[in-house]
Amino acid sequence: MQLASCTGVIMAAKCTDERVNQVTVELFSCFQGAIAPADPAELEAISRPLSFFCNKAKKIEATAKMLLAPFRGEVRQKMKIAQLLQLPSVARKTATMVLHYVYGIDGGLIDTHVKRRWNLHQQN
Repeated sequence: MQLASCTGVIMAAKCTDERVNQVTVELFSCFQGAIAPADPAELEAISRPLSFFCNKAKKIEATAKMLLAPFRGEVRQKMKIAQLLQLPSVARKTATMVLHYVYGIDGGLIDTHVKRRWNLHQQN
């Protein structure tokens, strides 16, 4: 579940939620959660419905490999934002979203839209 959440956020860039959900289900059913030893060509084939699928497949494979040894292939609750930021294609917003939506940890996630609305509210 945790790796699926992290992978879903990586795949979400410039793509619809519907398509990401479809690919996530297929990806994890094909590899049964063990993405790290997967053939890169297979990852690309499954990721093809996504925009920038070649890059996303590479990032997903690299993320799974980096998580494999120290964390048994999972994004753990005790992981700190700094550790998540070491993963390919994981920036502060992605790391915060994964910790928040998977574990309920509040990391102070502020989306651009939320910030803009807050600033408008403060001006009134």
